[in-house]
Amino acid sequence: MNEVRTVPASLSLPASIVGGLVLVFVAIACTALTVVAADASVAVGVAPVVVLAGLWMLWVSPLRRTLFMLMFLGLALDKPGDTEGLWHSPFSVLGGLLLNNINKTVNISALTVSLLIALLALLLLLRGYRVLYQPWRDVQEGRIPSPPMTWGLIASLLAAAGLCAYGIARGGDPQMAKIQLQVFLPLLAMAYLLGVALRGVRDYRTLATVVIIAACIKSLVAVWIRLTLPVVFGEGRGQLAYATTHGDSMLFACAAAILIGTFFEQPVRRNLRLLLTVMPILVAGMLANNRRLVWVELGVSLAVLLAMNPRGRATRGLLRAVVYCLPVILLYVAVGWNSGSKLFAPVRTLRSMSDSNIDRSTLYRDSENYNLVYTFRESPVVGTGFGHPFELAVQLDDISKGFREWRYLPHNSILGLWAFTGAIGFSGLWLAIGVGLLLAARSYQFASSSDHRIAAAAAMTAIVIYIMHCWGDIGFTEQKSIFLVGAALAIAGQLAITTGAWGVRHSTA
Repeated sequence: MNEVRTVPASLSLPASIVGGLVLVFVAIACTALTVVAADASVAVGVAPVVVLAGLWMLWVSPLRRTLFMLMFLGLALDKPGDTEGLWHSPFSVLGGLLLNNINKTVNISALTVSLLIALLALLLLLRGYRVLYQPWRDVQEGRIPSPPMTWGLIASLLAAAGLCAYGIARGGDPQMAKIQLQVFLPLLAMAYLLGVALRGVRDYRTLATVVIIAACIKSLVAVWIRLTLPVVFGEGRGQLAYATTHGDSMLFACAAAILIGTFFEQPVRRNLRLLLTVMPILVAGMLANNRRLVWVELGVSLAVLLAMNPRGRATRGLLRAVVYCLPVILLYVAVGWNSGSKLFAPVRTLRSMSDSNIDRSTLYRDSENYNLVYTFRESPVVGTGFGHPFELAVQLDDISKGFREWRYLPHNSILGLWAFTGAIGFSGLWLAIGVGLLLAARSYQFASSSDHRIAAAAAMTAIVIYIMHCWGDIGFTEQKSIFLVGAALAIAGQLAITTGAWGVRHSTA
């Protein structure tokens, strides 16, 4: 009788490990061939190892972990060209590779796409593969976003594609159309991927931690740049206009909103200590970065938190303090409205955002907004389509030498989208944003736990901050919105199901 020998279970290797070993041998062989045949540098020779190791990690890792890592890197890293090109960190090459077109880092002209977009496309394919063949890896752990959020993302995607094709068919510039949409489409992809990968409150906390840590890093960098960079370049302390990018205003405001919202919903000592510890770091970063819009974003997000929870203990205390201090605040604003003293700098900043007579930047934007309204009136239904510039009913300074896309990327992105897409196009394009805000607000009202209310409040404030950033600056193409707004839409879509704001309530966290 023949014996049947079986391999002990302890000696069998998972397919992922076997695949990893194969990739290691292939990478070593590619590295050796590259270095020997092309007489290349060590960095070029190591590149195949890095690429193959990264692909293997994507293959075996849960989708959410890869997205968390991308989100942290995208929010915390700087890239070449930030800080007016005067300074960059040792990690700026990685940030440039992730967020800029790859051909700006690697000398291959055909790679006119960022590594982030390439990775999101790969993750979408990986998600489809796992749905069909490996449902145990991601599909069973993740949650199903609500149908309105899913259809909102699809409608916005179809609207963007249709408006792009319409604009190019009318003679628009394909390169400019690509630039106009190169952030919004990845935002939709990020929202979908996070929406099907997150597992509820435990992952929402991870996202909040990622945002806060990244914001603290950028705040400390901004403060360090503000204090040291002008001295290094001999320009005199404080002469540098901005420390980091305008997108960090969104990051600072979102992190602050998460901290404040957490304390509003859970006014306990632990959350108060966290607020008092981290908030000064964020405020220091806001001051060092010297962007006016961040204060508007922070104020509006705070107003949203107050409006959504008017009976909360922290809300009542804050409103009571504001009412008591209101006469002093009004007197301070009235006295400082025309003052040039540093004591009234906040009032001067507030006035400069609304009075074009004292700020040339505000005057320029008022003229630009007039041109956008004029362009919209020429085609109010479907607009010009992407790839077309706005009309110059009022002549503006030509800034094409430093910003060649200036007539395609106006400072007021909301009015710009109305001009380029018209009423119908804007409605379709903006549908995902509107649905996400609605679902987040409904989820907040339906939530039975403070954790769900904190998550819903964070989603609401992130979307509102994004809308304010689009209105006040070139927010539609701000790369940090991919991560911040994508996460907000994903959480809103999930919470609508979890809290019962849409469909049947789920009891699990």
